[in-house]
Amino acid sequence: MAEALAPDRIEALSPQLRRAARFVVDNPDEVATRSLRHIAETSNLPPPTFSRLARAVGFESYEALKDRCRASLVRGRVDYAASLGAPGVDAGDESILTRHAGLSIQGITALLHDVDEAEMVAAAKVLANARRVVLIGEMRARAFVDYASYLSDMSLDGWGVIGHAAVSLAAETRDLGPGDAALVLTMSPYATRSVETARLVAKSGAPLIAITDSRLSPVTSSAKHVLLVSERSPLFFPSYVVAALVIETLVGMVVREKGDEAQRRIVETARRCRDLGEYWRD
Repeated sequence: MAEALAPDRIEALSPQLRRAARFVVDNPDEVATRSLRHIAETSNLPPPTFSRLARAVGFESYEALKDRCRASLVRGRVDYAASLGAPGVDAGDESILTRHAGLSIQGITALLHDVDEAEMVAAAKVLANARRVVLIGEMRARAFVDYASYLSDMSLDGWGVIGHAAVSLAAETRDLGPGDAALVLTMSPYATRSVETARLVAKSGAPLIAITDSRLSPVTSSAKHVLLVSERSPLFFPSYVVAALVIETLVGMVVREKGDEAQRRIVETARRCRDLGEYWRD
């Protein structure tokens, strides 16, 4: 990519192609993971400009240029320790808060702009129609699949986290089949156990819904539906703000799909919580 978009080659381009080239150089992660429509609107350039740019710098198509950005993105992944020295990590609290909130807002805005709503609806229907839904998430994702489990416990039947209890994975996945479903959450650096569990579940015939950060994620090849979320953060760890929003939205969509059955369960759960004193009373 560096050779194709070297400064001397960029300067030889027409003014509009130069603008497109500089956008690609400055935003390779955006080009690698976002739709052409988003790239065009963000750069204020027509979509065909990027197709012409790709051919002008030696690629067969815009998709080929995008693939090169993806490959560069994978090679350029940094680990937590390396991120400790990233700009903004050692800045004042206000600066970190402002930057973190700003990137979170950008991620949510991008989700609203790029999300394939038909894909989300289809994923929700798979979950709503499943006899059993297993939730998969290790390391950083564990707290968020536990949150999904908490939400589903209030409103849905047959949902549960696997891989955390003192039970073998073989036993937890033994009875899974096409009538069941799985939801996996993982972002780079991807947890090995999450990837292996997701692949094992997919082999059972249960459709897999993946919430992840890239089409290059190792869980996408096993997934029936993929929901991409931003993980951008000024801190030494990726952010799960957008992923949490997607989890809440999916559970909400499933509850709506279930209708009266889910509503009755919510009312009954709330009543029992009050009766058992689980809600604080003054």
